[in-house]
Amino acid sequence: MPEIAQLPFDDSENPMSITTTPNDHLDRVALTPFTSGTTGMPKAVPRTVKNMCAGAASIVAGTRNTHDAVHPPVGLILGSSFASMTSTIAYSYWYMGGTAVIADERFSRAATLRVIETCRVSILAVMRSHIALLCEGRDLSPERVKSVKYVVVTGEIIIASFLKKAQEAFPSAVVSGTYRMTEGNGLFGWEHGQPNPVPTWGDVVSCGRSMAATRMRLVSREAGTVVKRGEQGELHAGSDSFVDRYVDKSDPKSETGAFYEDTHGKRWFRTGDIAILDDADNAFVVGRASETVKSLTGSFLSFIVESCIAMYLDVEVHVIGIPSPMHGELLYAIIDYLGEDNATGVRPRRHHQLGAVGVGDVAHDCHGEDGQNLSSKLDDGISAKQ
Repeated sequence: MPEIAQLPFDDSENPMSITTTPNDHLDRVALTPFTSGTTGMPKAVPRTVKNMCAGAASIVAGTRNTHDAVHPPVGLILGSSFASMTSTIAYSYWYMGGTAVIADERFSRAATLRVIETCRVSILAVMRSHIALLCEGRDLSPERVKSVKYVVVTGEIIIASFLKKAQEAFPSAVVSGTYRMTEGNGLFGWEHGQPNPVPTWGDVVSCGRSMAATRMRLVSREAGTVVKRGEQGELHAGSDSFVDRYVDKSDPKSETGAFYEDTHGKRWFRTGDIAILDDADNAFVVGRASETVKSLTGSFLSFIVESCIAMYLDVEVHVIGIPSPMHGELLYAIIDYLGEDNATGVRPRRHHQLGAVGVGDVAHDCHGEDGQNLSSKLDDGISAKQ
C-alpha cells in the first residue's frame, strides 16, 4: 500500500470548495472533556467553538509580552497524562501561528527532555508534578533547555518556593503559575507582562489579574454576598471561554447548581475554589472549598497546612480531614518523599512511600539540621497563614 504522501490529489477531489463558507457555528460542541471527579462523579463538559476560541485568545493575551519574544512559538504537549488541557492547548499554539510538538503518548521524562532539545521548544505548559519529575537526575542542564523561554505551571496551587525551583530549572525562561479549569480558562493573566517579583499572598503566587471580557467575583459561601478585598471567598467566573452547563443538562438558570444567571442575565460559574483579591487587583487561588477541614479548634484550608509542611520537608503532600467523634475532623497528611534527604536537611524518621500519617506525628518525628523539633514551627506557620 503506497504512502499517503505519495498519492496524487487534485482540487477536484476536495469536497469543500475554497469559495464555500464552512457550515459551522459558535455554539457547536467542539470537545467534551471530563472533570477530574475530585468533588464527586466526573462530569462531561461540552466546550463549544466559542469557548475554545475565546479561551485561546484570552490565554495568549494574558502572556502576550512573553509570546511576542518567541514568535512563532514551538509549544510542547505532554500527552494523555496532561488531562483535558492536552486537547485544548494546541488551540493556543494555533492561535499564535506556532507549532505543537507531542513528546510521547504518556509523560516521559527522557522523551520530554529529548524533544525540548531537538525541536528547540520555546513554550512549555506543565503540571507541578511534571516539574518535580523533570528536576530529578543530573541530566537536566541549562544548556539542554536553553530554547525554553516561557514555562506555565498549572493544575495546582503554586507557592513561591516551587516557582523558584522551576525558575532555577529553566533559567532562560519566564516561569508563571496560572489558573485553569476543565470548564474554562483564560480568566487571569498578565496582559502587560508578568511583574518581577511575582506578587504573593503568604506563600501563594498570584495567577494574574482579571482579563478583558471576563468577569469574576468572590462570594462568601455562608452569607452569599461579595467579600471585601483581602478576604477569602468562593470564586465565581464568567466569560465566553467558560461553558454554561454540563452534559447532564444542568439548568443554567439554577440558583443552587454550578451554573446560574444573575438579575442582569449574565451567566456565572461557581468554581468551588477559594480565592483572595488584593488592593492591586492581583488574584490568589488558595484552595478548594471542598478541602476545608473543620476541627474543634477551627477550620483550615488543606493547602495552608500542606504549604507549611512543604517548607520543611522535600515532599509532595496532600492533607485531608478524617472524621473523629471527639475532635470534629483530624488533619492527616498523605506524603510522598522526594528522595532520601531533602534540600533543607530535614530527615524524617518515619519514611513511607505514600503513607497517611497524622500531621502532629509528621511534626514530632521530623527535625531540622539544628535538631529543633518542627511541631512548634508548623503551629506558628499555620497560625500566620490563617
